[in-house]
Amino acid sequence: MGEFMKLRPTPFAGSHDPLEAYDWIKTIERKLEIINCDEPTKVALATHQLTGAALAWWESYREAHRGQVTWEGFPEDFRKYHVPEAARDLKAKNSEAEATP
Repeated sequence: MGEFMKLRPTPFAGSHDPLEAYDWIKTIERKLEIINCDEPTKVALATHQLTGAALAWWESYREAHRGQVTWEGFPEDFRKYHVPEAARDLKAKNSEAEATP
């Protein structure tokens, strides 16, 4: 956890701005790539940064999955809950436009 905390991850409490949630999970994904940890540790480190309404979502999500949460599914499920589909589509289109020379 110390290596991850040195990267100064930002806590996330939830937001009325869906792009804030999108950007938060993207930033967490990048930080976790840097420290190169295993999948269960990724889930633990990311969810340790959740507070407020986001933490309440996590607790119900974990309970619904009976504690069997994988990193493979977590970021996408996080986005599905915190970022409306229209905002995800807009972000994807903007990313494609930026990638096109």
